[in-house]
Amino acid sequence: INLIFMILIILGGIGFLVLLELFKYGKNGTLSLHAKLALRISLILILIGFIIIFFIESNNPSTLRDLNFPEKIYGSIFQSVTARTAGFNTIHIGSMQNATLFLIIILMFIGASPSSTGGGVKTTTFGLLILYVCSSLKGKEETQIFKRRISQDIIPKVLTVITLSLGLIIIMTILLSYVEGEDFIK
Repeated sequence: INLIFMILIILGGIGFLVLLELFKYGKNGTLSLHAKLALRISLILILIGFIIIFFIESNNPSTLRDLNFPEKIYGSIFQSVTARTAGFNTIHIGSMQNATLFLIIILMFIGASPSSTGGGVKTTTFGLLILYVCSSLKGKEETQIFKRRISQDIIPKVLTVITLSLGLIIIMTILLSYVEGEDFIK
């Protein structure tokens, strides 16, 4: 049943426009830049999340340590898939290592793709930020993906969304920590 949940979560998280393009893909043979970016970033985030969760939690006696290898893989993948959208868990979240919890917070912040059922700053926004940073580090004036140039008008919008979202989260975390008087990570 968890496999069905993962499939539904992924389908709901990649966006209706991407699903529509995938449905029509066989007819016209090509995906838009948006669909390619959303699919690629979603896959990368699932894989990175899975690898990190697997390695951090594999020796945790309260989460994955006592499971057999396939169950560890399955539990790690499920947790990675669900962190950005649905928020379900098969591993007790209160027993996870702080590093895993922080990873889950980052995945929640990124969220799902545009026109999907999930929140966050969106996979495409995050992907464009990473591409922009990589281009800047290489000294390039243009940001490119799949041999196409990203309009320079988009980059300030990406930076604005990320900055405002981070600012709001930081302010609300400080306020909640003060009002609640509890450790916000546990």
